[in-house]
Amino acid sequence: MGEFKELTSDQIWKNLIENFFEDFMNFFAGDISQDIAFENGFERLDKELGEILLNSEGHDRRCDELLKVKMKSGSGKWVFVHLEVQGYRDENFAERMFEYYYRIRDRYHEKIYPLVIYTHEIVTNHPDHYKETFYKMSLVYKYPVYKIVKQKEADLMKQDNPFALVVLAGLYTLKTKKNQDERYRFKKELVKLLTEKKWEKEKIRDLFLYIDGIIKINGVERNEEIVEEFRERLKIGDEDMKLDWSTSNLAVEARKEGKLVGWSEGRVEGRAEGLNCAIVAIDLLKKNTDVETIAKMSGMPIEKINELKKSVL
Repeated sequence: MGEFKELTSDQIWKNLIENFFEDFMNFFAGDISQDIAFENGFERLDKELGEILLNSEGHDRRCDELLKVKMKSGSGKWVFVHLEVQGYRDENFAERMFEYYYRIRDRYHEKIYPLVIYTHEIVTNHPDHYKETFYKMSLVYKYPVYKIVKQKEADLMKQDNPFALVVLAGLYTLKTKKNQDERYRFKKELVKLLTEKKWEKEKIRDLFLYIDGIIKINGVERNEEIVEEFRERLKIGDEDMKLDWSTSNLAVEARKEGKLVGWSEGRVEGRAEGLNCAIVAIDLLKKNTDVETIAKMSGMPIEKINELKKSVL
């Protein structure tokens, strides 16, 4: 079994963007999303972005994404979408956004659509432009921003886009940093909202894993109640989600308390080994990666990957 690694919020955002890209763009970038040919998919340029920013002074790659998408226009033109999920205060952030822009532009000579999602709780620090002046020279680079802390709970609940729930989860996390009782109540409410959606099971299952990783609850007992409620709500006859529950926040808490049990399919037990490894495995399975490679990258046993494959594909 591989070394236990808990996914960070940045990794969770990356997975969300990749798995639900069209929903993501429709929610956060409706102006351009209507002109994107989503049927052509998108190309992630992680390696290229790394090369572009390699010499960027003081650069800390959090959730940086550079995606290549095709537009609907007859020319079949490609556009580059530069995404930043910013979870901390950075006085030089606006300048870095401008630096990213001109570096990407210099390399590809194509149009760039930037988008910043601020996930931190600081209400006033959300720069949306970079300005530079020098004698008669003046330059302004303005980019779209989305501020989770400024969103209203009632408005989010009315929306059917899955990212409304993702943002709601982020908002609840900010509101309940020092109140585990409130966080527990909010998380149960969010699970209820999720299970009431008329989405395909795969989407609901994946969103549960991601939301579960954002709103973290201390203690095994409370996590177990949330996971059990989720499973019960999604049962249809004898069928349930066939999800390996070691991917839940429950397993993190179980690991802390030393209540580790092995891989027991379909049961909610404190199995920290393999937590979030299954998320990695699911993503790789969707990309048709071979089982041996998935085992090496996720640390999961091949037999467990094969079981997961039956429920995912």
